[in-house]
Amino acid sequence: MIIFGELKISPNNKNFLSAGWAWGSCDAYTVYDIDDFIKSNRISVKYIGGWEHCNRAVCWIDNETVAVTYNPFEEGDEDSTKDSPQEIHFYKVNNTASEIIKKVKVTGLNIVNSKMYFKKDLDLIMFFSDKIGLALISLEGEKIFHDEKMNQDGYHSNSNLFIKNNDKSVVIYQIK
Repeated sequence: MIIFGELKISPNNKNFLSAGWAWGSCDAYTVYDIDDFIKSNRISVKYIGGWEHCNRAVCWIDNETVAVTYNPFEEGDEDSTKDSPQEIHFYKVNNTASEIIKKVKVTGLNIVNSKMYFKKDLDLIMFFSDKIGLALISLEGEKIFHDEKMNQDGYHSNSNLFIKNNDKSVVIYQIK
């Protein structure tokens, strides 16, 4: 199932990230202050970015940092090829805008269209999709764990549980 558009709440519940798209069609990711969104008649927006419409993976790292996947070749970056590593771009979100603070390369995995979650207790980013299975990546882009057979249907971040529906059973597992 492909979902276009998603809202993600910051760890401190003060901001939400709109991982949506704009007409044209392109990924358009923005952050809003929840209190301001509810109380103000002029909603202020903090732009993260707009890119080729890939429905790219995104997650909060902390209350001020958002990580977004990026494919240099699809974006037409100079000197990139089909085999160029995909990247994770880290954006620092302040009161009025955002700025890119770090880029890390992830080799050998198609992370752009995956689901992406940050595991604070392990200091890792988890990616999962039907194409890559499950991958755990450090904040520096190092592949810590990868099992392409670990396909799952969903993940519940509060309980750290993965769910996989089989023909007549449900498998639940946890990363520790």
